[in-house]
Amino acid sequence: MRLGACYSSSVASNEVIACVPKATQDEMLAAVDSCSHAYCSWSETSILAHQQIFLHYQQLIKDNIKELVRSITLEKGETQADAEGDVFRGLHKSHVHQPF
Repeated sequence: MRLGACYSSSVASNEVIACVPKATQDEMLAAVDSCSHAYCSWSETSILAHQQIFLHYQQLIKDNIKELVRSITLEKGETQADAEGDVFRGLHKSHVHQPF
């Protein structure tokens, strides 16, 4: 990966807040291939295993709400209340759209 090829800036100050690696074409193709293989194994996984993964995902969101809100506020320039709403809506969708 080429480091530093793409930058993330604060919309409020235009200050660079992160350096994001930019993938090569070969890396992108490898990622697509990896996803294809992962889908095959995921589709053969039990619903109970899916449920456990989604419950863990939801817990990670809950455990990291403050950091997620901070990132949204910094990167998108949203107020803290709006960023909290984004996170809570995402958490709600993860509950509603579980594949079981």
